[in-house]
Amino acid sequence: MSGYLWSSLKNPEIYWVIAAGTNFGKTTITTALIRTLNLLGTPAVGFKPVAGCELSEAHCFIEKYSQYNSELSGNDSRKLCEASPLTNRDMVDIVNPHYLIFKQHPLRPVFWRIGSRHLENFSYFKGENYDNCMKDNTHRRVISNSSMPITGAQYVNTVDSSEQIEAAYQALLRLEPNAMVFEGAGRLLPVWGRNNGASIFANHLIIITRGKLNFIRGINFRAQQRDNRIMPLAYLVNQINFSQQKVLSLPINKVQPDQLESYSDSLIQKLLNC
Repeated sequence: MSGYLWSSLKNPEIYWVIAAGTNFGKTTITTALIRTLNLLGTPAVGFKPVAGCELSEAHCFIEKYSQYNSELSGNDSRKLCEASPLTNRDMVDIVNPHYLIFKQHPLRPVFWRIGSRHLENFSYFKGENYDNCMKDNTHRRVISNSSMPITGAQYVNTVDSSEQIEAAYQALLRLEPNAMVFEGAGRLLPVWGRNNGASIFANHLIIITRGKLNFIRGINFRAQQRDNRIMPLAYLVNQINFSQQKVLSLPINKVQPDQLESYSDSLIQKLLNC
């Protein structure tokens, strides 16, 4: 694509959905925001630069690897794909270009997948504790029975996926959305190491805390990242004087699982209409 055509693409509004920890409902709120924006006439897509899963919980995805038209990813990324009419399940490794499988601690991955099958830039890597985890008969059986290209993968201590994440971001931009919803991972911000433009910029911020949904419209926050290391939520907290921001907060109530989607959609509609 020529530089002129790239420059003619309109920059979408960027929403960040982040939380004070894991299992706070980021994906539920992210998918609700994607659905609602599209319903209101704003074409929107989701993007989760980095995601991860505990090895024992990932067995079901690994066992179904040969059935996918994309590289290994988890349920959260699939939900983001399905929330937008612009994306589908085959784009799951574009919506989530960096996926790690860990044992007990996410900073000690058993293996990684970075990049996308459709963008022809994917690779798999083994972590330093891969062999030790494979001593478990169940883990070894699940991985050996899959057709996932992990057996001959290189051993590394860490991976730099900034180029693959940037390529995925640009691929989503080519869908010409008017809005993009970035989902963080745990207490990590949805940023990556290449400090170039909207890739680490947020127009609007949604922070999920215990029992509360907080929305800061028009925050226009830019992260000044100096390298490709992960960036914790504390960075944002230290950079922003929240006392000077207009924060709209709504309580989050517990609802039955079959009511969760409609309830989340109603919360997002209230936030956007205020």
